[in-house]
Amino acid sequence: MLCGLLCAHACYSQISNAQITNDAFGDLFDDLSLQEAFDESIAQSKLLILYVDSRSIPYADPDRSSASIESAQRDRLLRFWLKQHSIILHLGAEDQKLAEQIANAALYRCEKRKLNLEDGVQPHEQAQLAWYTPSMGIFLNGQLFSAVSVCRLSPCSNFGAPGAGKDNDLGTSMTWAVFELDFQFDRIRAKEPVWFGLHELRNPPLEAEAKTYFSEIEDAAANRFGDERTEYPDDVFSVINLARTQAELGDRFGSAATYTWLWERGAQRDPDFGPAIRKLVAADVQQLVHRWENFEERFNDMKYESAKRIGLETLDEFADWIRLAAVTGDPLAQLSELDYRINSDYFGSLMPRDERRVLLMIAETECEIMERLALPAEERDTLSRLILNYEHEKSDIAKPELRRLATDQAVLLHARMLEEGLESEARAVARQAIERLGTDVGPAIVAGALVAGHPRPWHRDYLSDDGSPSKIAEHLLWALEQQEADSGELLEIRVRE
Repeated sequence: MLCGLLCAHACYSQISNAQITNDAFGDLFDDLSLQEAFDESIAQSKLLILYVDSRSIPYADPDRSSASIESAQRDRLLRFWLKQHSIILHLGAEDQKLAEQIANAALYRCEKRKLNLEDGVQPHEQAQLAWYTPSMGIFLNGQLFSAVSVCRLSPCSNFGAPGAGKDNDLGTSMTWAVFELDFQFDRIRAKEPVWFGLHELRNPPLEAEAKTYFSEIEDAAANRFGDERTEYPDDVFSVINLARTQAELGDRFGSAATYTWLWERGAQRDPDFGPAIRKLVAADVQQLVHRWENFEERFNDMKYESAKRIGLETLDEFADWIRLAAVTGDPLAQLSELDYRINSDYFGSLMPRDERRVLLMIAETECEIMERLALPAEERDTLSRLILNYEHEKSDIAKPELRRLATDQAVLLHARMLEEGLESEARAVARQAIERLGTDVGPAIVAGALVAGHPRPWHRDYLSDDGSPSKIAEHLLWALEQQEADSGELLEIRVRE
């Protein structure tokens, strides 16, 4: 069992960095005849997996079989494993003899004895068979290599048979499948190294489909905002101002397109504005989702598309999905996904501990888009903990994400404190972030202040003084001049009054 867990963990580690195509999470079964499946598995150096349940053996429990299929369709990691390494068919009644051979082999592995199915099955044996289905037969080069079923992972002395109590649910859950399949795959690696080499050569990791950019799409929810627009070349702050102006003027389709572009492309176009987009612009989106139906439709579509990659995505993609769930008001999706990731019997145990910690931190810091400023001391303590986690982190996977979370939080907290008139606290937050996260956080701090509408003259100290041109410096200068002009105008009005 330990070997199975270890090799499953290795499999997860190998594939977790890959971008997975939508097809990898498509239908569970391949649409081939049995002979075509045998031929294709040999030609592609893939395993052939034949799935046995009540459709294959009439006296098996149909309710248990149906629940097992539904469970398998929901298990993203299982479906990815099958697509990457195998061809899988659902055996029908016409293949009952082959199905019984597979079920017989699975039972033999479980109980170390062989039932004579060909001479007739006794009632108690039928009950056992109904419990053990579904089973999977693993064929290598057309020959049955092994068969697996739920009983191999049941802790009960009766292998999860009827009457075993709380473990009965294992009969319908597919949590056992990845463990068992990957354990047999590891056996094949050791026993058939030539075949395994061919398998890896002919079946490289699945390549990602091109990401769908909704800003390039004009539909019933929004206009199109293409990358070729030249009004604001690489000037993200101007695009933010455009989006807000469109919303103020009631242009709900134009503003939806512009906000979509900011969400998808803004941080990539100008990383200094990334934290402000993820925190402050996201708050704009959440308000507009509640205000206009087309915003709700557009960002729900983006959430559903993002969800297709959830399971084996990058940490940044997971964070983006969390934010989409937050702005569309879908906290249940966040909670159920985290529960699936961290607590499910196989997915949670396969996930490296450092990734599990980061997922929890992402959910904690990304999901409350609209929350207002609490006690400044408490907010600073939260930021200090994030920075401390980053400084002490040893994992190369987790450290960059923790730095991003801390930077985003510092930008948000600085902007909120300026909004509340807490100048000294805002400056203390900025100093803390720059000293402990790096001087490159300074421009992000200033960008957040600009987006919040609270630039200050001392923000110049946070920008580079190497003489290189900077859009942020230009915008800061213009905003300060405008601020000074507005103040002078206000003073003149008061004098007149």
